[in-house]
Amino acid sequence: MSALAKAQQGMAVTPAIILIGQQDNKPRGSWFAKTDLADARKAARLSGLKLVSVRSDKVRDLALRVPKGRIFSSGKAFTPLIQPSVYDALLPHAANAPAGSTGKRIKAQAAGDAGGAAGQTGAADATAQGTILPKDWGSIGMGATVLAYSPEDEAWFEAIVTRADPNGKLTLRWRDYPDEPTILRQPHQLALLFPEGKKASA
Repeated sequence: MSALAKAQQGMAVTPAIILIGQQDNKPRGSWFAKTDLADARKAARLSGLKLVSVRSDKVRDLALRVPKGRIFSSGKAFTPLIQPSVYDALLPHAANAPAGSTGKRIKAQAAGDAGGAAGQTGAADATAQGTILPKDWGSIGMGATVLAYSPEDEAWFEAIVTRADPNGKLTLRWRDYPDEPTILRQPHQLALLFPEGKKASA
């Protein structure tokens, strides 16, 4: 592969711009490569979406938490649901964001940190907000908050376990979208969240 071909391939898979917006008070977004900049900007105008240029490592990291977009034949962009925390973190970087936007990203805090929250020493940690974060897949149980994948939106979202069957099957509801139907997952189909400053055990 020539150097030019490699450069073009890199441009096609690297986020250059992010489109974000809300529909029915639900945040949506997707990223586009440098090769799709013109079409993405046109799609943003058609749909009234905000533009976020990927010019820093912080924004680049946020872009990787947003699905890759595509342009429909109508000229509009595919913008599936994204996590509210990601939307709020991107909003201050939008070129056409309302003046004074600061975002409302919420970070989980480890129990027993400088905030003085009480810790939990069992199979899971409790954050300052009372969220139960399992330490491993075997400790996922009632009330635990985990990440579940939504095939329709091609993204991961926080979900809370509402029922744990003896056969291991879990019933969950989307944390930020409680009106959506519940979902069924096996523990191995979920991802774990960890309080800030903690990592998964090897």
